Amino acid sequence: MRLKIVFFFVVFFFLKGHSQSILIKDIMVHNGKGDQPYVASILIQKNKIIKIQKESISVAADTIIDGKSWHIYPAIILCNNILGLQEAEAIRPTSDYNDIGKFNPHLRTLTSYNTDSKILPTAFSNGIMYTQCTPRGSYIAGTSSVVRIKAWNWEDAAIKEDGIHLYFPSVYVQKGWWAEPDKSEKSKDYENQLTEIKNFFNLSKSYYLSKDSMSFNPRYESMRNIWEGKTTLYIHCNRAKDILNAIQFAQDMQIPKIVLVGCDELYKVIDILKKYQCPVILSRPNSLPTNTDDKLKINFELPGWLEKNNILYCISAEGDMEAMQSRNLPFMAGMCIPYGLSKEDALKSITYNPAKILGIDNILGSIEENKLASLIISKGNILDPVTSQIECLILEGKIYSAKNFQNDLYEKYLQKYGLKAN
Repeated sequence: MRLKIVFFFVVFFFLKGHSQSILIKDIMVHNGKGDQPYVASILIQKNKIIKIQKESISVAADTIIDGKSWHIYPAIILCNNILGLQEAEAIRPTSDYNDIGKFNPHLRTLTSYNTDSKILPTAFSNGIMYTQCTPRGSYIAGTSSVVRIKAWNWEDAAIKEDGIHLYFPSVYVQKGWWAEPDKSEKSKDYENQLTEIKNFFNLSKSYYLSKDSMSFNPRYESMRNIWEGKTTLYIHCNRAKDILNAIQFAQDMQIPKIVLVGCDELYKVIDILKKYQCPVILSRPNSLPTNTDDKLKINFELPGWLEKNNILYCISAEGDMEAMQSRNLPFMAGMCIPYGLSKEDALKSITYNPAKILGIDNILGSIEENKLASLIISKGNILDPVTSQIECLILEGKIYSAKNFQNDLYEKYLQKYGLKAN
């Protein structure tokens, strides 16, 4: 009976579209910061969490949800992804994340973000409410943005313009393909590529330091915040040698804020990462190892090693079909639990840690008072595909159903052919 009452509230306020105040009573709170879960009541007013209290909260609210035997989690944040920038890989016009040119810091993914994408609702239904729209391309691909998954248009979706993405050249070139990899060999173009990048950074820094206000260069102007330390430079690199070169490059250029992205071979240089305390955005853990002689479980072990060494990191879904696969991000984090990561730390790797890396941990990433009320209410563990059963989603104080058009199609054809749901 309690389930039916709660479901009525959820459906009613989903249709209504907004609730002024929500009281969630006696629910198991997973705060997203790695702390042990605890039972508490949560009061939401407008779009923020007003009070979290282990004792009962006695207050009149527009919506009251009985959370006994349920769990509540902070919204999942997806880093380094093309979700909303690609619809169908096989159809080039639906991909809008890569542009021509080697140096494009002035190009923003925000204006390309498609809020009507059919993929977005499938990710939202699994608790992914925010994503970092990331450009791909040659050298400097553009500027990423942090956006809401559910919005009317890109203006409504925008949380913040995030940072500039540099795809660092590799010292070695991998031969063969993923099914039949061949030996790698040293790149003949590496030195020229690195020189090109250094020249651009030096020119942009000279532009930043120049007092000449008459000459305007949009590319160099977009780099201004990098030199002022207001914007992060995301450096994409995978091999151990490239990681070391990327860190050395940032040191030589005196770039205040960097984040390393990918870093498949970071286990070889983890002491260097620990020394410089470079935050890391990992690729998806359930991908094949980079080298044929690597342990099969190496990518699952990386988050645990970073956690043990107190290096700030998060997990992404970067890889083949990443827009479509993004819905599985919580399960990817859950797969790391048997390999040295606790359940709460696995949750932290897709909630609080990405919020810290993106610089939005003051408003998102954890269940705390005065933060935005973006929450997941589930019957089971959202990191486990077997037990996860999301009842409803709260996005900045608005209650939404966890269903999407795929659920509608499922029910439609069950009815058409007279089948019963499992």
